[in-house]
Amino acid sequence: MTERAAWSFVSGQAGALRGRLLDRRAVLAVRQATTAEERRARLRASVLFADAPPAERPFDEVEERFVQVSRSLGAQSPDARVADLLLAGRDWAELREAARAAAAGTTRTGARADGDRWAAVLRGDAQEPGTEAFAAGARRAVAERPREADAGTWVDRVLDAHEAAALVRTAREAGGEPLGGWIETWVRLRGALALVRARALDWDAGAMWTEWRLAGLDSLELADVALGDDALRGAALRALGLPVPDKETGPVALERAVDERMSHVVSGASGEPFGPEVLFAFLWSLRIEALNLRIVLAAADSGMSEQRIAAELRTEAA
Repeated sequence: MTERAAWSFVSGQAGALRGRLLDRRAVLAVRQATTAEERRARLRASVLFADAPPAERPFDEVEERFVQVSRSLGAQSPDARVADLLLAGRDWAELREAARAAAAGTTRTGARADGDRWAAVLRGDAQEPGTEAFAAGARRAVAERPREADAGTWVDRVLDAHEAAALVRTAREAGGEPLGGWIETWVRLRGALALVRARALDWDAGAMWTEWRLAGLDSLELADVALGDDALRGAALRALGLPVPDKETGPVALERAVDERMSHVVSGASGEPFGPEVLFAFLWSLRIEALNLRIVLAAADSGMSEQRIAAELRTEAA
């Protein structure tokens, strides 16, 4: 782990950019624009569109703009893996696609130019730096798949657990504490959401939980969410700082609660002058801004009411 003082420059960069994050009113103002041209002009206030104006369909650009900002700040950091914590899901999603195709014995369509990387990983080859966690997950997902297991369900179940474990390890190696604890909290929250969804769909939540334990992510709360009765599950969710979803809102409200719970967690960086958690906290807040902008831009196209938009927006970190 890099000395904290080495993070002073990028922490200063993140601190300056943090002052330019859009608040709730500014995000809603994008929806309130009366023309597409005015909407694009208002988007220029966002860090995401500061370097180049949005094109005709800003909604399609938001995610890639977030990636660009994250990678730029990561390149200025003592350890770029801290910025990559919020981008790693893209690689894991690609590995899921490749592993599902391999497990089912089919050819993957729409593969990116780095498809050979996944071919090597799926063979258990971790020679390329940074692929060890991917290769370990791939071995379990492909080589160790029981014959009776559905390929897609098995791959997702295994790689979800390996992705979560890899995020925690990376955070602790690259940023130490409290960042490692923040990421452990995040993956537990995500795990609870996945298990609630599984139980709502009558999937095998117990088997999902087994993969998390095998990946080294033991948690009494997650065990109760996966295996407990309604009372135990509710108590476990509340212990994690999450609401118990009702039949009407279900996992959708819980997903929003996960983001807001994490925004509260990362607000602990507000009193720190520098360190890896300062960078992560800014990027988390920018991720929430990106998500909120996608909501209002989609709403602008669909005519969604402002009341419904306000209910969908995430609360930014303090």
